[in-house]
Amino acid sequence: MTRVLILDEEPTTRVQMAAALQRGGFEVVSATDVGSAWRVAQAPNPPMILVLSCPACDADTRELVARVRSLPDGGDRWVILLSARDGIESRRAALEAGGDDYLVKPVDAQELRGRVHAAARLVGRVESLARELARRKAA
Repeated sequence: MTRVLILDEEPTTRVQMAAALQRGGFEVVSATDVGSAWRVAQAPNPPMILVLSCPACDADTRELVARVRSLPDGGDRWVILLSARDGIESRRAALEAGGDDYLVKPVDAQELRGRVHAAARLVGRVESLARELARRKAA
């Protein structure tokens, strides 16, 4: 089962997103702040998909994404950033902050599930390629 980390300070939003992803077959780990999200991200068997609320893609969120990307498997993780801000500048800032995808809050549950399913497919392909590469190196 694919593990997903949700970071959102708003309890109702966090619970709604977790429920939507659990209905989609995902195992969800929730965090209420950047510090707890970082602890989850670096723990054994970490989630490879991160759904992070980023109010204006603030410095704390950008630092979290940079720290995740610095982990040995950080480049293999998929980061979806969420913000109430719409518009091209907000989307550009989120992608420049290291996000792979961007959704505007409030997030539609079906769209969130669809984006996370797509991310899971990509993460699965990367993991498969990594296993194949390791197998070939060992041969």
